[in-house]
Parts: sequence; structure tokens; C-alpha cells
Amino acid sequence: MGGNSIKTVWYPTVKFGGGKIQVWGCMCRDGVGSLHVVEGRLNARAYIDLILQTLKEDGEKIIGEDFIFQQDGAECHTAKYSMDWFAASHISVLPWPSQNPDLNPIEHLWEIIKKKMDSRPTLIKKGT
Repeated sequence: MGGNSIKTVWYPTVKFGGGKIQVWGCMCRDGVGSLHVVEGRLNARAYIDLILQTLKEDGEKIIGEDFIFQQDGAECHTAKYSMDWFAASHISVLPWPSQNPDLNPIEHLWEIIKKKMDSRPTLIKKGT
């Protein structure tokens, strides 16, 4: 190697996508509700335990007691267990076609957030 050896250290970076985080949030014309970080797969029981318990509080705080909730057709949203919870909690759910993100107002908010996050500098962690 001789006396001029140079030690090269490579730090891998991700330029297109990479790490992902799943979040759940709610909004209406009068404000936004709580934002929840979701770890792992969300089933109907976790949807209610982790998210919907605060939905009722958020909805009543932002809108009042009488509000209609809109959600997409995700399996945990439309499961009998979830729909029974809405009925027992006296929360009306707007019928909504599945796989129709263009009509869902929160999808536009997620797009704005995603663009803002993508424009931020990527942090590089040193490997061990």
C-alpha cells in the first residue's frame, strides 16, 4: 500500500424515497385534529384503540357534538368491529367509495406535507 494510503469510508444515502412512516390524522374546514404515528399494521381493534378514541374528542372540540366522519375504504375502517364502534359512539359515517383518493380532501393535505418533507435535507447516519 505504501505511505500514501487513503482510507475511504462510504455512507449510503437514499435519494428517492427510503424510510417510511405511517400517520393518521383528521381535518375539517374549522381545524385539524390529533396526528397519530402508526407502527405496524393497523387492524380494526388498533384503529379504535389508538385512533378513534381521540377522534370523538377532536370532532367535538373542533366541530361540536353533531359531526359526520369521512374515511376511506381501508379494511380496518370498514370492518364490522369499527362500524359497530361508530354506531355505539353515535358518530355518523359518510358512505365513501373505496380507492378514490382524488375526492378525499385529506389526500391533498398529505401531498402538501409529503412535498415539504421531501424538500428537507436528508440526514445521514454513520454505519457501525
